[in-house]
Amino acid sequence: MKYKEREISVSGFQIEQESSTYLIDGSIRFGPEGPYYDAKAKIKNGNPRKITSIFYKDLPIDTSINGEMTFRGGNFVYEGEASLNLNKGSAYGQDFDKARVRANLKRVQGKTGEVNFSSIQVEKGGDTLYADGRIGFDESFHGTISSKRITLGNINLLNPPTPPLGKGGEGRLGGFTSLKITGKGTFK
Repeated sequence: MKYKEREISVSGFQIEQESSTYLIDGSIRFGPEGPYYDAKAKIKNGNPRKITSIFYKDLPIDTSINGEMTFRGGNFVYEGEASLNLNKGSAYGQDFDKARVRANLKRVQGKTGEVNFSSIQVEKGGDTLYADGRIGFDESFHGTISSKRITLGNINLLNPPTPPLGKGGEGRLGGFTSLKITGKGTFK
C-alpha cells in the first residue's frame, strides 16, 4: 500500500473471505467532489451476492464466480466492466451447469445506474441459452433470451418438484424447443 498526496494505491492487495479470493490493484484519490476509485480485481471463487449488493442489492444467485472486474468513478458517477465465469449453481430459481457473463455498469450524474449485459451464455445438460439486455437500478429491465435447442425438462419453471403428473410419473416435461424471447418491464 502506498500513500502520496491525497491518494492511496495498492498493488497485489489480496482479500480472502471464506473460500473467496479477490486480488486488487488500484487507487483512491481524495478530491473536493469526494473519493474517486480506479481499480481492477481478479476474482477466484467469488460470491456474486456480496459483489452485487455493493452496487445494487442482494440478488437470488447461488454460485461462485471467477474472472475480472474493473471500476472507475466516484459517489454519483461511475462505470465498471466484468468478464465472469459462473460455476454450477442457480439464478432466480433456475439451475445451470455453468455460465459466462460480460457486463458493463454505469451511472451518470442525476440518473439512475444500470447494468448492461452484452453477452450471457448459460449451459445446462448439453443445452445452451444466450441472452443480452440491461437491468436498471430503478428495477426496470429489457432483454432477449434465445436458444436453437433447449430441453423442456431443463427449465425449472416448467418442471416444479411436486406434485408428480399422473400415477407414478416424475412430473417432468419431455421434448425440445427453440426459443427467442424479448421482454421489458419492471421487477416492482
